[in-house]
Amino acid sequence: MNSFYEIKKFKTYKDSSLKNDRFLNLEMDSRKTSLDNVFLAIHGERFNAVNFIEQVIKNQCPVIIYEETEENNKLIEKFKGEIKWIKVTDSIAFLQEFSRLISDKIKARGGEVFAISGSNGKTTTREMLYHLVSGICDNVITTQKNNNNHIGVPLTLLQATKSTQVAIVELGSNHPGEIKVLCEASNPSYGVTTNIGHTHLEFFHTLDAVFKEEAYLFEWMRSSSTSKCFLVNNDDQYLKTISSSFTKSYGQANSDYKFTFEDNKLTINYAKESLNISNGYITGQHNFFNLGVAFVLSLQAYPERKEDLLELTKTFRPTFNRSQWTQIGKTQVFLDAYNANPSSMLASIDGFLTKINEIDKALFIVGDMNELGDQTEALHKDTAEKISNKSLNSLVFIGQYKNHFKAGYIGENFRLYEDVSSYLCDFKNDLKSYTHIFIKGSRSLQLERLLDIT
Repeated sequence: MNSFYEIKKFKTYKDSSLKNDRFLNLEMDSRKTSLDNVFLAIHGERFNAVNFIEQVIKNQCPVIIYEETEENNKLIEKFKGEIKWIKVTDSIAFLQEFSRLISDKIKARGGEVFAISGSNGKTTTREMLYHLVSGICDNVITTQKNNNNHIGVPLTLLQATKSTQVAIVELGSNHPGEIKVLCEASNPSYGVTTNIGHTHLEFFHTLDAVFKEEAYLFEWMRSSSTSKCFLVNNDDQYLKTISSSFTKSYGQANSDYKFTFEDNKLTINYAKESLNISNGYITGQHNFFNLGVAFVLSLQAYPERKEDLLELTKTFRPTFNRSQWTQIGKTQVFLDAYNANPSSMLASIDGFLTKINEIDKALFIVGDMNELGDQTEALHKDTAEKISNKSLNSLVFIGQYKNHFKAGYIGENFRLYEDVSSYLCDFKNDLKSYTHIFIKGSRSLQLERLLDIT
């Protein structure tokens, strides 16, 4: 890693032998340690990196930062004379303080830090934003995969070098208070909360609680002196209540940036301008709105690059099981198997329907929607009822909540399966019987395995 910090600035720092101007190059992977970096030994609930110090010493790493505990003190006793040890009171808190300083340094030299929270679409919006910003700026870093938690956000910022211009971080939460920690670790200058939906209800229980958590990004930015712009989704009944001097609104409702979706094209009207966004690789209004949010957010930061950003919207392609189209033989398969909740399920189906001409030649494969808590049964039944109202010709449901789905589905044109393995043989036959296939469900089902048989 090529990130730097002044170690004496940290609240968790306990060593007094280093000078105030000592800068260190931090590494968290024991296999990548060397003479040129410092190893931070993270001590978590199930993992203690101090157990790997022999590898670190073998790599001639000169310094190890560790969390002082009775267990760790015993582990390092026999190595005390071979290496410099720096004590911290909490290794994860130290990491978060460290990432905050990286963020502050990026902004201090004229760069920007973007943050995205929300129930649906935040990863897609983050990928779209990265595509746009990296097309006009050098050295842009972003969240990798789904590393959006209390360790993942610092890991994103650890990618920074002295020449990094932009950091784009995704903020994920499944417990109250987690967004606050991530805001403290990243201190963004630009932000958006995409929407409020039925996610992680096993811990939040109500949409009001989800709103309080996800929209804390706005609260943090309102109190930060380095905030520049927060985008407000005026189509969301919760988020539209947000307003401040540094906010700009977007959506189909009356907004600073008014969105209109028609004929697979997004029109954005603002001030006295009207811009058209077209993209042949994405499907559905929800994805075009995500692209519109990414465009507006990047436009707020780089207004002088409007034409370049507009051109870049045409070339974004979905990745990693997110709204991807795949050709298998003569069948077009739409795979959206990264995650699922009631609103994203219905939005994806609606988007798919705009892409097909004959509904009777399309098969819809849907699966469990996880993390709905005590509303699991009710929301599966409700979603099933709404899907059945779309008059689909053929539908398959896969997962442990199949009976909840069955209780809400109106009609007889569906089949139920316990898991992917039990459906594989029938899927081979279905591939030959339909011109289009829709696939969506929660990550735990691994519905993308269906395509491995080809």
